[in-house]
Amino acid sequence: MKKRHTGLIISISAMIASFMLALFGFGILFFAGTSLVQTSHGLKESFSPSIEEDTDTFNFAVQQELDDRSDPPTLTREQMITSAQATVYTIYTGSNQGSGFLYNTKGDIVTNAHVVEGNTSALIKSHDGNEYPGTVIGYSSETDIALIRVPELIGHTPFPVNTTDHLPLGDSVIALGSPNDHEAVSTGTILDDYINFSIGSYQYTNLYEMNADISEGSSGGPLISETHGQIFAINSAENIDDDSIGYSLPLYEVAYLLSDWSAHPMNETEVSFLFDEADNIDTSTREEQTDIELTP
Repeated sequence: MKKRHTGLIISISAMIASFMLALFGFGILFFAGTSLVQTSHGLKESFSPSIEEDTDTFNFAVQQELDDRSDPPTLTREQMITSAQATVYTIYTGSNQGSGFLYNTKGDIVTNAHVVEGNTSALIKSHDGNEYPGTVIGYSSETDIALIRVPELIGHTPFPVNTTDHLPLGDSVIALGSPNDHEAVSTGTILDDYINFSIGSYQYTNLYEMNADISEGSSGGPLISETHGQIFAINSAENIDDDSIGYSLPLYEVAYLLSDWSAHPMNETEVSFLFDEADNIDTSTREEQTDIELTP
């Protein structure tokens, strides 16, 4: 009888020992699994909590880090103007002067076609007085848009551009230019949109009308949405009867041309041919706009 009790005690002890070992092993797996989950989410080591740390505090710290990474900086109007103006250039040709802005990291500057008309090269001057030679690599004889490549500006960062969206009526805008090496800034709102007209050989489609004037020499400069902090259009013309009214060409209307020219630059012969073609375009069937003129 005593032997049976002894055997029973040994069996129970073995069962208890096995249970404790199993429980210990599960704990190791549990903590190992927890570490793997944290690693898969890419959490920094500094945010890895010890067993004693409060979970709510940990989650707040992680969320705060993610917020810091994803929230874009908010610029004041003055900061926006200063940042954008650094990418606006004065454009000099043999017969004209206008403005333009850096479009990409290839050193390409957008301007109006009427600014460079008749010229395959231009002198580009920055806001801080540096001068660079530029070559016209894109030109249209019917859409008032041109692209100038400046090798010295390759790798420079442009102000953000928006080539897909349409600005709503009432949106606050900033018109920038660089007439004769001077910074020109005008603010206003979008008064009307989808304005169509023609001047000479140029046809203008879906333009914005705004009460931000485009001063002489600012043609080709950027129109910035103050709401979005992006360039949406190219300042192109002004109202003759009221020079406080300006017209700007949306980037989404010409983005396909700019992309094609940047990827496949036109040569001097091709650009020169379009100068001659512009003189031969039959504009007799077009209704000429008499109250709007191109700004130099």
